Amino acid sequence: MSDGVMAAWWLLVTAGSVVAGWVMAGRLYQAEPPSSRWLHASVLVVAQWVVVLTVLGAVGWLNGFLATVVMLVSSGLLVAWGRRLRPFDWPLATPEPRGAWLLWAAVATVLVGHMIVYGLGRFPDDFDCLMYHMPLIDMWIQTGSLWSTDLLRWSDAANSELVGLWFALPFSGDFLVPLNNLPIVVVWIAAAVELGRQMGLRRWWPHLAAVGCLAVYTTVHETDDASNDLMVAAMFLAAVAYLLRYWQSESAADRALFGITLGLLAGTKFLAVQYGLVVGALLAVGSWWQWGWRRAAWDSLRAVAISLPVGVFWYVRNFVLTGYPLYPSGSDALHDRILHPDISQTTLLFNDHPAVFELALDAVWQKAGPLHFVALLAIPAVCLELIFGSAKRREVAAARMIGWTVIGALWGGLAVVLVTPMLVEDQPETLNHLRWAYTPVRYSLGFLCLAVLGLAVFLQSLSELLPKVVGGLLAPVFLGGVGWQFLHHYWSYYDSRDSDFLAAVGWGGIVIAAVIISGQLVLLSRRHRGWVAAVVGAAWLVACSVGAQRLSTWWHDGLAAHFNTFYSTFVFHELYQPPKRILVLDKRPYAFFGSRRQNTIYQPWRYRGLEEVKRLMVERDLELVVTLVDTHRKLAPFRPVWDDLDASLDFEALPSGSRLRVYRAAVNPHVAGGTPANADAEDRDPPPDRVRRQDDK
Repeated sequence: MSDGVMAAWWLLVTAGSVVAGWVMAGRLYQAEPPSSRWLHASVLVVAQWVVVLTVLGAVGWLNGFLATVVMLVSSGLLVAWGRRLRPFDWPLATPEPRGAWLLWAAVATVLVGHMIVYGLGRFPDDFDCLMYHMPLIDMWIQTGSLWSTDLLRWSDAANSELVGLWFALPFSGDFLVPLNNLPIVVVWIAAAVELGRQMGLRRWWPHLAAVGCLAVYTTVHETDDASNDLMVAAMFLAAVAYLLRYWQSESAADRALFGITLGLLAGTKFLAVQYGLVVGALLAVGSWWQWGWRRAAWDSLRAVAISLPVGVFWYVRNFVLTGYPLYPSGSDALHDRILHPDISQTTLLFNDHPAVFELALDAVWQKAGPLHFVALLAIPAVCLELIFGSAKRREVAAARMIGWTVIGALWGGLAVVLVTPMLVEDQPETLNHLRWAYTPVRYSLGFLCLAVLGLAVFLQSLSELLPKVVGGLLAPVFLGGVGWQFLHHYWSYYDSRDSDFLAAVGWGGIVIAAVIISGQLVLLSRRHRGWVAAVVGAAWLVACSVGAQRLSTWWHDGLAAHFNTFYSTFVFHELYQPPKRILVLDKRPYAFFGSRRQNTIYQPWRYRGLEEVKRLMVERDLELVVTLVDTHRKLAPFRPVWDDLDASLDFEALPSGSRLRVYRAAVNPHVAGGTPANADAEDRDPPPDRVRRQDDK
């Protein structure tokens, strides 16, 4: 089936899951503003994708058509179940300010345009995406299973990659994967607005603060690829928001959605588990404070139970395969993953270099901006406002918990940032990640967003104390600063790549205008709404089908040339045809899968010598070895494989350029045990379990 036809079917199924989430959100709550309903719906949609793909991947049935059918059936079941639910009437709902949709239409124009120009319109080149985000997706699709262990980062928690899998599984290539952060950004925005509203922000303030949360370089850098830091921030903010709602409503729906976001958060990456522990502890302590230890125990158990379907699989899988839920943490294999001799030195708290905190603040200034820098400095004042300002809301049930919960989340988030590994450096005594400035901000994004929301609470209170003329200027000034910071990051990102930012805005404007016009046509046609909706939907299906087919052709025709340029080589056309079995001795294996995922890849944890390479070639029935000459890092897991292979009589170097090296077994190789690399696999003993073998070492 062509990618264009599959795109139409996939779009129908995706729309069905969004409708199911929207219906469920409407049944769970009544009379809530659109931003709140979007939060509930988007969380439910992401959770549905994660659960369906986890179940299929756990039983080894990952298949594009089967996944879409199961997703469609599950959407129908959700709608049927939602209609039987008794809705909860949220007593504290506040209307959106008039014109808020214009602000978000402008923001969406920039975001969507960027996703089109730098996401769908560019081949992947981000280091982490080439290292594990996209390779994991391809490995799962090739094997049909989430139990595969043939890549270095196979054991990572990967809810974000499951969202990316939904954008890749039905298609012949990964050309739609850059859209995987689109639903995550919706969660992020809606969670920031809702959390700001629960913290006491009114009228325009929660929306302005939410734009402030987005005004970081990480937003630009990760909305055009498959990175996962946005999902950590989005689910952290959503979990805190539902916790504040639960203190006031005591609703089972709020508690359930808290559990879902807790699971999605913990399953995104290992580093997010610490954020999950923070919000989990806040639930337990707050419930104990308000209702006693019995209620606290039950609330905690229910939240954890609800979180399991969307967060626990990765840890169960790792435990079954290795005996360690957070593998490689706790095992000897950790030293293969992290070469730094002292992991504590990679954290802010335990690195004793005198420039650490100065560089950390400078990183916030560079990759976030003045708004976030001021928000950091204002945390003490914000805490005072949250403590004493809550007294103004005594008429709200459990209002005293709001300020203390946010303070706990703020300081808990800061504690997580201080002990996050690899935030400072991955090369000893270099502070290279701090000097780069990008890593500290992306690893602390959830905490920084909470600080910005706290700053907005403080400024709102300040505006009420100042004379009306002066106080009324704070919100417009805040909007101006946020808008400048938001656009500055995009403008500098495009300027550094010699690209036209205005072209991206134009594309985004076309798409957003088409969405708004389509919605208005359906809403205005009261007498023939069904026919108009059918025509509009058909037009979108045709447009997306044609667009996907063109993207597919562009992807398959150009990926090899892209990686030839990226690696300064000329071998990728030959590597892609015919399919090959490749041993990748480099941290970034994605390029070697091929545009159609036609190549089989095996990537060990590190280079252990020529004998290990020869043994793997035999056991895995591999044809080629590829490696990238990497001399600029003091610690590199695959050094000095290129020198050893060049000097070995058992391998023949193929013409491949200056940095990328490709080798095949020599005609008469002296491989381990005397078995040639192309020997019949039936004549060899079955390979031992790789995970257990590495763990024993």
